[in-house]
Amino acid sequence: EGAAEALATLRRLAGQVTAVEDASDRIQPSRLAAERDRITAAVAAASSERVRAERQRSLDSVSEQLEVARRLAGARDELLARMQATALTLDGLVARTAEVLAMSVSGGVDSSEDRLADLAADLDGLRSGLAEAEAVSRRVLDG
Repeated sequence: EGAAEALATLRRLAGQVTAVEDASDRIQPSRLAAERDRITAAVAAASSERVRAERQRSLDSVSEQLEVARRLAGARDELLARMQATALTLDGLVARTAEVLAMSVSGGVDSSEDRLADLAADLDGLRSGLAEAEAVSRRVLDG
């Protein structure tokens, strides 16, 4: 049940990564950086205080969009890293579960109860981490 829940959360995170990438693609940071440079020069060359104020508003808007692009890129990188770590942790849990099963079947040292408790705790930690990552990405997507 816990592993299935973790996989479902991973799928939702993958969908959020796609949403972050789509939003990021619409921003076009390189175009905005060039626009920022152009407007910065225009602010400095403004012929009046009113023109300077309007150009400064434009510059502020472009700067804000660039900041959004930076946050989206950071969120994407964080989500991808969390997904990779989660997938590898799940692989590790599967391997450790197989080990516990093999030891219990073969009549090896009976520490399976402690190991199962450790596995359950690790899975709970994994689910908590995934829930946190999902909350962070939702906050980024919601603006």
